[in-house]
Amino acid sequence: MGQRGHETYGEDPFLSCRLGTAFVRGLQGNDPKYFKTISTPKHYAVHSGPEPARHTIDVKVSLHDEEDTYLPAFRQTVVEGKADSVMCAYNRINGEPACANTFLLQDTLRGAWKFNGYVVSDCGAIGDINRNHKFVPTLPESAAISLKRGTDLDCGADSQGYATAMQTGLISEKEADVNLKRLFKARFQLGMFDPPEMVKYAQIPFSENDSAAHRELARKAAREVMVLLKNDGSLPLKKSVKKIAVVGPLADSIPALEGNYNGTSSHYVTPLDGIRRQFASAEVTFTPGTRFLRNPIAIPASAYHTEDNQAGLTAVYFKTKDLSGSPAATRNEAQLGSAGFGFGPGSRLPEGVGQGDFSARYTGFLKAEESSTYSLSIAGAPAARPGAPGAPGAPGAPGAPATGGAPPPAARPPGAAPRSGPGPAPGPRPPPRLRNVASRVASR
Repeated sequence: MGQRGHETYGEDPFLSCRLGTAFVRGLQGNDPKYFKTISTPKHYAVHSGPEPARHTIDVKVSLHDEEDTYLPAFRQTVVEGKADSVMCAYNRINGEPACANTFLLQDTLRGAWKFNGYVVSDCGAIGDINRNHKFVPTLPESAAISLKRGTDLDCGADSQGYATAMQTGLISEKEADVNLKRLFKARFQLGMFDPPEMVKYAQIPFSENDSAAHRELARKAAREVMVLLKNDGSLPLKKSVKKIAVVGPLADSIPALEGNYNGTSSHYVTPLDGIRRQFASAEVTFTPGTRFLRNPIAIPASAYHTEDNQAGLTAVYFKTKDLSGSPAATRNEAQLGSAGFGFGPGSRLPEGVGQGDFSARYTGFLKAEESSTYSLSIAGAPAARPGAPGAPGAPGAPGAPATGGAPPPAARPPGAAPRSGPGPAPGPRPPPRLRNVASRVASR
């Protein structure tokens, strides 16, 4: 309803209202007693950007603009679509964090719209209330104010704040019961406590998932929603066409089909695949035209080696932002830049690093499986820099600028992405050394 461009139906409130309401109804089903699933419109509210500032920004918006532009789709999906859950956003709106916003949660959602479902936070938003918005001083106070103002469920790792708030009297048992009842009501309505034979949607066989009939319906919907803005007579291409050139990196990109927060399809059909199937007798030539938007590949763990020829990288962690002071922890990291959040598969920060800002240095060698030309990139928030030992500007080197600031709590760690490219294969050479391969400052 209000989020990243590829997750929403556009900037037209009316269009978002109609499509969003239909989507909610389709998800929740039409059984009078049970939900098929519970739909959660997000991110409530005024969450349309900018993305990097969402954990700290205070969006100043007039009541007119809020009611006319940002709230209609939420109102429609809740009042007409009967969505039973809403996700509150990271940002502040007119001074108050979305997950502790009196106007949004109490006056509007539960007051004017008579919403009787539960509110879940965006992941990490409760901790943002004190850490980044500085709206209250501590995490237990963030838990208390969000719960009292109507956020029933914390998506994140800050559950201890609620326990402490209960123990210190910031939240009473009576107040917690209000939220608890809403959450259990949802579970009862999902049929979680009833015998499966009583629940209509529990009778759906697994064979219905990804069935041929459903794939055909999806294909029909995809075909019918396409809009051709202009046609000079070139389309549709004649069956007799002999040569077709397809140019652009997204023509053969699976991530472009998926977006993000996606599952894995049983099979994918890119535009290039479709063109080749439709014109099987034609000569179809594809060129990306640019390296931009190519899908990066994380360096495999097998390519990393420490200075003593062990697998992985030597990681040294500091409880400071600039690699200064005594190391808080040292260990071997098998890999950097794994898919999803975290350092490597199943990895967490060492216990000695604590809960505050930190920085880290990774040292080791890269050994490619074959000689070729590789493009390497490193992504980190807010700082990740490679460098040879002692090179100016390398993290921890003499004269290196100190890294500072803090990214969102769920910031992705630094990683490198090799991509083979054109050019002659180089001759034998020793593996490159990654000294101070990345420095990362994060707030958790």
